[in-house]
Amino acid sequence: NIGDQKYTEESRLYPKTPYGISKCLGFYWTQYFRETYGLFAASGILANHSCEYRHNPFFIKKITEGAAKIVVGLQNEVSIGHLDWARDEFWADFGMEAAWQILQLDNPEDMIIGNGNAKWGEEYVSAAFEYFNLDWRNYVKFDKSLLRKNEVVKLEVDPSKAINKISWKVDRMPFNDHIGLMCQWDFNKAVDKYQER
Repeated sequence: NIGDQKYTEESRLYPKTPYGISKCLGFYWTQYFRETYGLFAASGILANHSCEYRHNPFFIKKITEGAAKIVVGLQNEVSIGHLDWARDEFWADFGMEAAWQILQLDNPEDMIIGNGNAKWGEEYVSAAFEYFNLDWRNYVKFDKSLLRKNEVVKLEVDPSKAINKISWKVDRMPFNDHIGLMCQWDFNKAVDKYQER
């Protein structure tokens, strides 16, 4: 974002990672086939979304899994780069439902999906460690080698079009419940792993 501006369907795409570049390519291909061949092709432009199955390299999973393993005794700390960033995050299942609803429209349209409010890095770690009644400051370590070059500070979207067109509901699952479900899943897995030792 530039200042407090939220991303809309009209915002310039400016990817900062190979992952982001690949998503832009998919968006442009979709647009191409729609405009060139008249196909019913639409893009759901989804803000960050996660659930229990999120992979560990993603920050939210690293934190929920790390907190769970710490409380079980499988590790002592979690190393991260920094917390000076914010992301618009929602439960992944709702995003897939929204993608299906976009495809049910009479005419194909590109649409942004998100909650319209971003959570800062410290809110992520606080929610995960508080789920286990732990103070994150005792377990989270900062490692400069983990800093990402070209980091996007804040990603926040304006889901107004989705609210109007497909009755998208923002904050359908409160952020702490979202983190809690992931923490519980990771805790159960950590307990199983601990018992296997």
